[in-house]
Amino acid sequence: MILLSLLTLILAASSANLSPLLERYVVEERWVDYASWRDSSEDRAALQQWIDQTVATDIFALERDVQIATWINLYNALTLDLILDHEPVASIKDIGGMITSAWEQKLVVVAGRELSLDDIEHKILRPDFQDPRIHFALNCASVSCPPLTSTPLSAGNLDARLDQLCLAALNDPFWFDASGCTSAYGSGSLRLSQLFDWFKDDFGGEQGVRAFIKHYRPELRFPLENTGCSLDYMDYDWSLNAPPES
Repeated sequence: MILLSLLTLILAASSANLSPLLERYVVEERWVDYASWRDSSEDRAALQQWIDQTVATDIFALERDVQIATWINLYNALTLDLILDHEPVASIKDIGGMITSAWEQKLVVVAGRELSLDDIEHKILRPDFQDPRIHFALNCASVSCPPLTSTPLSAGNLDARLDQLCLAALNDPFWFDASGCTSAYGSGSLRLSQLFDWFKDDFGGEQGVRAFIKHYRPELRFPLENTGCSLDYMDYDWSLNAPPES
């Protein structure tokens, strides 16, 4: 117990070291200034140091909320590092080859286990914790991905932060458009991020998706409960989440 508490304190301090980097390079709580970050050897080294310190800990042994926050922060940091290693790049999908995509590359070793981004998301976070809100915290360096914020997750307020990220996404035109669904009649369509379709089972199927949205957007209760209001999915924009050129 004492060891776990010590590891938690170490990771909390490590998370604090990540905050200044995100504050410096995350723009408008959505975009990442990769070009400026790439040009700073000091900040490139600081990101790598954060990753090295984090993976030196046996994350698997930590308490539940500490694990979730740490895995999500690590996933996002590894994605940033991957883009910076290949910058300039138009899309994360341009990284990797015919056999191994960016998500399949083994990037770190934690407790003797080689891990890729896919491993962290699909073999750890999704099956071990079964919380669909996690999808709103993972950033894949693309325009249609949940936006990266300037504040890393922490165990102390994890539940509130995940709710905050879900609420933000369901009020974000990049992710959700309720304008086509008429509340008075429950007809038309709601347009959603394709993540709701790809990971529908994590939400409990289509009815689970409707219930999830209703929880965060209760004013849409009537159309969501009416099957006449269909769920349509937006095209996914894999363009890099760099600031738009003015």
